[in-house]
Parts: sequence; C-alpha cells; structure tokens
Amino acid sequence: METFSTGILALWMAIGAAVTAQEPQPPAKAEAAEKGDRAVVLQVRCSDTWLTLAQSLCEEYRKAHINTSFKVSGGGTSVALASLGPGEANVAITSRQATDDELKQIRAKGTEPMEILLGYEALAIVVPKDNPLPSLTLAQLADLYGAKGKTQSWAQLGVTLPNAKDTTVHRLGRQPNSGHYEQFVTTVLGRRGVLHDDVQPVDGSKDMAERVAKTPNAIGYCPPAFAGAALRVVPVAAKDGGKPLLPGDAGYPLRRPVYAYFRDDPSGHAKRFALWMKKSEACKASGLTPP
Repeated sequence: METFSTGILALWMAIGAAVTAQEPQPPAKAEAAEKGDRAVVLQVRCSDTWLTLAQSLCEEYRKAHINTSFKVSGGGTSVALASLGPGEANVAITSRQATDDELKQIRAKGTEPMEILLGYEALAIVVPKDNPLPSLTLAQLADLYGAKGKTQSWAQLGVTLPNAKDTTVHRLGRQPNSGHYEQFVTTVLGRRGVLHDDVQPVDGSKDMAERVAKTPNAIGYCPPAFAGAALRVVPVAAKDGGKPLLPGDAGYPLRRPVYAYFRDDPSGHAKRFALWMKKSEACKASGLTPP
C-alpha cells in the first residue's frame, strides 16, 4: 500500500510540474520592471497647442515604464506653470520660457522648478504649389499682414500667378485664441501688432493647408508637417539681404521654443520623464527641431 501511495504522489507531482511548465511566463523585461518600482502617477499640464504631443509622449513612455501612468490636461502655458508650485502638476510643457515672476511663485511653494528646452516649433509660410514666389522677408510679411501694410497684390511682389483670375493677395491666418496666431503676430508684427482687416481666420492647421491649396491667390501659415504636396513652403529671411531659410534650417526666424518644466522631486520620476522627452521620436515626429 505504501508503494502504491508513493507512486500516486509521484504521478501528481509530475503532472503539476508539466502544468506549471505550460503556463505562460511574463517577459523577462516586464518582470524586471515590476521589481523595485512602485506605481507612479505623473500629472502633466501643457499649453493647448501641445496637448496632443503630450498625450503621445505619455503613451510612448508607458510602453517602457509600465508602472508609470499619466493624467494629462491642457489649459495653457500660464496655467501649466502655476500648477507646478502647489503640486497640481509634476511636469509642465510650455510654448514659451517661464517669466521671473512665474518662477518666483513656484519657489514660494517650496519647490525648485527645473527647465529643459525640448526643441523649436516652426511655422511654415505656405502658398499653392504653382505659386512661384521665391522667398519673403519678415518685413514683407509685415507689409502683407499688418494693418498698415501696403502690399495688396501678387504683382507688387513680382509674382505672376499662372492659374489665378484674381491677383490680389488672399491672406489667411489663425483664430486669435490659437498659439500659432500669437506666434505669428508676435514674430512678424511685434507684441502690439495689429492684423490687416482682410486677414481671414481659419480654425486649424489642417483647414489652413486645405484652404491655401484650393485658393490660387492665397497665402497662409501652418506647422511644416501640414504642408503637403499641394503646397509650397516659402523660404523666409529675417531681414533684407539676409539668407532665406526653410523651417528646418538653423536660425529660421518663424520659430518658438518648447520647454518642459518639472518639480525638483526626490523620487526623480518627473526628471526622468522630462529628460526622456527631449530625445523622444514623438517630439521629432511633431515637427520640433532640436535645440
């Protein structure tokens, strides 16, 4: 009887070992990530312009950091920076550098804000692909878009449009609540600049690209990623006699910095995420040029 019981026990042990061997095992990489890491939730606030980028960055980061989750919201650069001080955000992605007053207010809450320059966002000046306009200067753009500008027709720019019955310049711009509107007006006309009454507002970058492509006498602006085959990107020079540059060139005048700010957290999670963002493929795909 003892021999029989021993045989049954050995059989059950063998079956158990076989079942255990067939059970799917977690990947070694994921298993290693679980060890020693607690679940972390990072609050990310950003300018509305970069909300989509922030969401893409967080999704990409989670693929390699399975214990990190995110809560992402917009609200604008000012709101994002103000959220760092009281701890309502661990990371802020902004479309400008923080002011001295904003940094002072964050420090007043007992934390030191850290800054990383992620890259530069460029705005491309676009026309229909058949428009032969060779280049523009910032001064010429100001004369086109400014309230006191005198350039009304393509002929004044030395351009003959091959497929346009109307040769007046059809100016397209963004809505006043757009970050791209602020970027364009500030760079071209100055902080107190006023647009020409004839500038037609467009809701988004995709709509801008489509409107310009379908309007033979139009000109507009959008991120380079939206400038498809139906459009031509016009090189821009910072001043008369300067070299006309394209959005990807160093020194291109129509670009603005994009920053990440993070709290000086002893755990280091916010810092690791901020440093990772700088070299992320998502940043490059969004059209940011390296610092």
